Amino acid sequence: MKLTIENVIEYSIYFIIIIKVFFYSSIVGTVVFKHYKPESEFSKTLFIFFSYWREKTEFIYFIIMGFLLIIIFIPYYNHKKYINKEMGILFWLFGFVIIFTSKWNVFFYDIIKWYNLKQNKKGLIV
Repeated sequence: MKLTIENVIEYSIYFIIIIKVFFYSSIVGTVVFKHYKPESEFSKTLFIFFSYWREKTEFIYFIIMGFLLIIIFIPYYNHKKYINKEMGILFWLFGFVIIFTSKWNVFFYDIIKWYNLKQNKKGLIV
């Protein structure tokens, strides 16, 4: 199988669809468990679980969409039929804006938590 721009775009779109299904499922889960027996410990645990995954899948969606916009609207190639050059450059720049303005603390918080846990297992205190 040869890796082409078209294949990357196609697989990215499939991945985005899967991420959106998980995202919408986590939204439904947070709404349900926020209102279904909110005083129950089980509901609180599931609410935290679905909130966590809602935040993660939203971050992944924004990053993949940003990269997809950058790939599709790169100014050096003409991958678009109905979009003029100025619109293409704006969408290309918008891809960078999405990536730079994403909630990176969501991503880095887990990395820092994982790193601290790994250091503590080695006997180092961070």
